[in-house]
Amino acid sequence: MTTTTSRRNRWPFALAGLAASAWAFFLLPPQLKVWATDGAMPPWIRQLSDLPVYDGLRAAADGAGLTDHYALFGAAVAPSLLLLAVALRPATRTLGILGALLHWVTLLTALVVVVSYVTHALPAPWNSLWGAEALGLALMGLLAIACGVVALLRRMRPTWPAVMLALLLPVTVAGTVLFGYWPHGSLVLMGIWLAIIALGWPETVPGRR
Repeated sequence: MTTTTSRRNRWPFALAGLAASAWAFFLLPPQLKVWATDGAMPPWIRQLSDLPVYDGLRAAADGAGLTDHYALFGAAVAPSLLLLAVALRPATRTLGILGALLHWVTLLTALVVVVSYVTHALPAPWNSLWGAEALGLALMGLLAIACGVVALLRRMRPTWPAVMLALLLPVTVAGTVLFGYWPHGSLVLMGIWLAIIALGWPETVPGRR
């Protein structure tokens, strides 16, 4: 396989990462609208949350009986995590057990997000998973560090995608801080980051056929 063909075949994975980022960003304004006070929201986010498209979505949701907008726009971010799992495939499929763990933890975190938001208003202990997606994101970051280190120890070339993968946890934190909310804000940066990694990850990592 030529390098040109290899890079072309990576675009679906990169586009999955960009789509994950775009979807999380789209859901961020209405989610912050119900989570934060106006004073706690960045002005540009507040302006976006008042766009007609969001007013229309909220009205349609209310008409369908989905009046808990926090749960609605929160659980709706799960597809971003599914798309992240796709974006990770160029890396995870070359890293054996560690790669498989990162892939499945990402998929499981998508399920946890849905359960977390849907059950948030239930009495204890039925709401015990509320906020548990933070643990999923943290575990993804820790596994990404391990995967990046393993790739570097195997002398993967080029090295920069492995370094980027190992830095996924601080990127997750940076997205949370920058946008003031997780998981939506976290996923915005993560999607872009993983799209770049997908384009640069080699077909094989030494030591793994």
